[in-house]
Amino acid sequence: MTSLTCQEPANEELISFYDEDAMLTVLTQSVVQDAFWVYKASVVIRSVKSAAYFIPIGPRNLDPADINDFYVVVSLPKQLKASYEKAWLRLADGRKPLKVELYNERADGQCAATWDCQLVHHLDMVPELAEHPIHKWEVVVKVRRSTKEDEPYVVKTFDSRIAADRAGTAQ
Repeated sequence: MTSLTCQEPANEELISFYDEDAMLTVLTQSVVQDAFWVYKASVVIRSVKSAAYFIPIGPRNLDPADINDFYVVVSLPKQLKASYEKAWLRLADGRKPLKVELYNERADGQCAATWDCQLVHHLDMVPELAEHPIHKWEVVVKVRRSTKEDEPYVVKTFDSRIAADRAGTAQ
């Protein structure tokens, strides 16, 4: 039989506070710092515009304008995902909704649409991705077309990675 016991802390000053304000400051600061580094990383990640291409979910014979759900393969700069790996894990945990900003080609640089998205984790479980080898610096998100009429975004879909590469969308 085994039992575990806790020993007295070697230095009680590490867990004691002068007053309630000091205790609240320490407790609040740790929560803020825990969220703030993720926020700072998300600002950097959001500022990076990346090539991407769409894969329709559902029947392939439909016009992309009639499809509402897609997988989007986003080609990130190779070092971005590695540099912000811990933030990626926090952003991908599903606790907060994610958005993808979409920009039209050769446009004025303004965001054409913002759609809700979810990071796709188990790529091998998604049949639509079978013809789309995903590189380690890429991410796949599942999106649903916005219902806002003021956000028209023209979607171009691809049946395979080869077709997308030929079109020059995922490099």
